[in-house]
Amino acid sequence: MASVDEALSASENRGNNEGRSGKDEAADFLRGLLTAEGTPVLEIEKEAREAGLLGPDSPISQNKSFRCAREALGVVPKRKGGMAGFPFMSKSLKLRASNTEFLR
Repeated sequence: MASVDEALSASENRGNNEGRSGKDEAADFLRGLLTAEGTPVLEIEKEAREAGLLGPDSPISQNKSFRCAREALGVVPKRKGGMAGFPFMSKSLKLRASNTEFLR
């Protein structure tokens, strides 16, 4: 029987190839999908599920690989239209110095 740590690691690294981390896969995915204007989170989740990077009922906000990639890329989720609006993510125009090596 697999340990809890092994099960969590397997679910977070689903869809990996060539030994790449789940964070690397998620970061590449987000780089290719996000726009400066913003991309609705529901669209991001749909594309991530189709790519095999996100489980069928998992919200992207609860996936460790996507949270880590989002943080490394400097992406901040926001809502268009205030608190009642829909959530979206957009490319960050400001990169923190600690992110530059990850983005190369």
